[in-house]
Amino acid sequence: MPNMSTGNFVAQVTVAVRELTGLVLGTSAGGLNYFQSSPSGNSDRTRFLGASPDATVHGYQVFVTDRAGTTFGAKAPFPNISRIDVQIEQTDTDLIFRARPTPATPGPGGWTVVYTENTAVNAQPVQLGAGISDASKGGSFYFTGFAADGEGLGGEAEHAIIVALRDSAEALRSAEAKISAGTPDLLGALADVDQAIDARAQAEKLLDLSSVDGTLQAPIGAVRAHKTLDSLIQPLATARTAIATADPKKAKPEVAKLESFAVSEEGVMASLLGWKMPPKLSKGLFSLRVP
Repeated sequence: MPNMSTGNFVAQVTVAVRELTGLVLGTSAGGLNYFQSSPSGNSDRTRFLGASPDATVHGYQVFVTDRAGTTFGAKAPFPNISRIDVQIEQTDTDLIFRARPTPATPGPGGWTVVYTENTAVNAQPVQLGAGISDASKGGSFYFTGFAADGEGLGGEAEHAIIVALRDSAEALRSAEAKISAGTPDLLGALADVDQAIDARAQAEKLLDLSSVDGTLQAPIGAVRAHKTLDSLIQPLATARTAIATADPKKAKPEVAKLESFAVSEEGVMASLLGWKMPPKLSKGLFSLRVP
């Protein structure tokens, strides 16, 4: 993730291997990278929570190392699986590294603690991202389901905007579900769309303030964000009008449109974090709410 984050956070990603070309079993790994400067700024702390495919367990061995190759704790085996989730959480008092077999349905639970570091949260920014270690030419890992949340994820100014956008996208998807139900709840869907419109407007207001005071880490992301958020104003109003008729035949065609609006807002979140991510790729690739 290009932007630096602050405070408590939790981040996770799903890792998988399709072929072993360029990989060394038990050594090559895919996982989560963590970087934080020391309070003095004279040194830094790196951690890599890696999942290495291992034929001896027909799955993965998960471990924690730093940039110098120092291993923290013991390797944890996860046998008989093809995909694995890895997670790093910073609490008030600890930095916790976890892993689990990827569940069929995303959600909480099922985690095994691989290592815990007694490290209290501090004011120094943290950078997070998916990474690969010890892979030769042609070696590759596949990542999906990157999810992260925290009090200052992506930067203090960015996070406030992201929270508003996340609320808008989630309200849009709630409206979709109400319209698509066996017995449509169009009054409830209308309330959801109104909530989404208000949250989108709040996000743009916060974006305007942050663009003026120069607190955004990725100013070019704000330009892309403005363009997308402005483009949603009229389509959202049109969708609202159709749903407000309380006629299911007029409301149901809006479901696909509401989903496209939600995906567009996810693309804006990605832009604010420093990524240039086509909206069509954002759904399922990353989320700013950990399941």
